Amino acid sequence: MEEKLRRAKERYDAIEIPEELGSAVQDAIRRGRLKRDRWRFSPGKIASCVAACACAVFMVTMNAFPVLAMDLYDVPLIGGLTKVLTFYRFEAADESIYIQMNVPELKNTGNSELESRINREVRLRVNEKMEEAKVRAKEFFDAYLATGGLKEEYIPMDFSIDYRINCQNDKYVSFTVSKAETQASYYEECDYYNIDMDTGSDLTLRDMLGENYIELCNEAVREGIAANERENPDDLYFHDEMGFQSIEPDQDFYINEAGHVVVVFPKYALAPGYMGTQEFEVLPPQ
Repeated sequence: MEEKLRRAKERYDAIEIPEELGSAVQDAIRRGRLKRDRWRFSPGKIASCVAACACAVFMVTMNAFPVLAMDLYDVPLIGGLTKVLTFYRFEAADESIYIQMNVPELKNTGNSELESRINREVRLRVNEKMEEAKVRAKEFFDAYLATGGLKEEYIPMDFSIDYRINCQNDKYVSFTVSKAETQASYYEECDYYNIDMDTGSDLTLRDMLGENYIELCNEAVREGIAANERENPDDLYFHDEMGFQSIEPDQDFYINEAGHVVVVFPKYALAPGYMGTQEFEVLPPQ
């Protein structure tokens, strides 16, 4: 594995930055390379021809970009036959945006229909986010030039897609796909995938916690807020009418390694933005 990582690093470092790219984009690319250690990937065998063809179809919208790096990886993770793996790693840039993506794929579940549905959903969602970011990046770039900004001094938008495995066993697969966007400020949003491996269906809070799931979640959130405020007096949550009332009907959650529900609230939902995303573990009913 170490030898594979070494070879992958050598191939990556050998990528030449096209001379026609503006200096600002080159700077962005170099910044991306400095940040590459934060990406969670391990190179392996090239995926099958089917996966490669699917990748080519998915990436057709990127054909206007100078491609800096694109690789397919097979990354087995937590035990068992089912794997959530990096479908491909992709880098591209133009004068308005710098893109880095690690896109996951579900396979070896024994349920091809499930795999096709989840993988199609992930790719479509990622593509939608990327296209939206490209439009915003172009708007920012055009506005910058229109107000007298110099093209060579423009700092492109950073756009990244990554993923995290939350739980993977013979009962559940839970993973998170995150999108991060940096221009004048940093913005992140996540999509959560929780799958019942027996039925192939998307899991709900009711599935995991039973009929009283709302009460269980609300109690866990209130207790978690109180505990956090006791332990960290400087962390101040919103209260009264601005504070937590109840989980939403479509509340975001994932399943942790212990098989427990963790409900998730984005920045500003429960507290000032500096406190970031808020997560609360909900123990199953006794």
